[in-house]
Amino acid sequence: MTSISAIGDKTALLLLVATNNFKNFKTAKSISKYFGVAPRMYHSGNKKITIGKCRTSKGFVRSILYVCSWSAIRFNAQCKALFERILEKGKCKKIALIAVCNKLLRQAFG
Repeated sequence: MTSISAIGDKTALLLLVATNNFKNFKTAKSISKYFGVAPRMYHSGNKKITIGKCRTSKGFVRSILYVCSWSAIRFNAQCKALFERILEKGKCKKIALIAVCNKLLRQAFG
C-alpha cells in the first residue's frame, strides 16, 4: 500500500488496523462510506439540495486522509487530474480534496 503516492508507512498501518486488513469490506464504495468521504446529498422538503460528505464515525482516519490528499495532489498523477477536473467545474477546494481522499481510499482498497 505504501507504493501509492501520498500514503506513507503510518497511514498504511492505520488503514490496515482500522479496516482489519480490508477484510470487513466487500466493495470500495462501502469503505468510503464507512470513513465518511463518500459524497452525499442533503435535502429536506423544498429546501435547497447541498452536496457534502457523509458525517459518520472514524473522523480521525478521515482527517489523516485529508492531510494525505495535500501531497496526493502534488505527487499522485491520478489524484492531481481529479483535483484539477473538479476545480474546473467551479467546485471549491475542500470538496475537491474530499474527492481526492475518496480516490486514495479506492486505490488502497484495490
